[in-house]
Amino acid sequence: MGARKAPSSAKARQSVRCMLADRTRMDCQLLAASLERARGRCKVVGTASSAADARRVLKQHHPEVALVSPHLAEGPLAGFDLVQGMRDAFPGTRAIML
Repeated sequence: MGARKAPSSAKARQSVRCMLADRTRMDCQLLAASLERARGRCKVVGTASSAADARRVLKQHHPEVALVSPHLAEGPLAGFDLVQGMRDAFPGTRAIML
């Protein structure tokens, strides 16, 4: 009896397009480097340290997932406001709070 192979589908091999929003550019870069090492499953299409930058990235790249820190350049809870606004403006993007 041979081992069964997992079905080969294009979808299984595609990476998830992600946007990162965190307090500083360095925080975004560290998280991006970590995610991109995850066997190619995540592709970071943009990073942002402010809500305004995040909205630009969302509008331009339409990522599937947005990883958002509660702490952005605007203040300690600005990430929550960003995620709340994303629900209506970018319904195709799933948000994950860090």
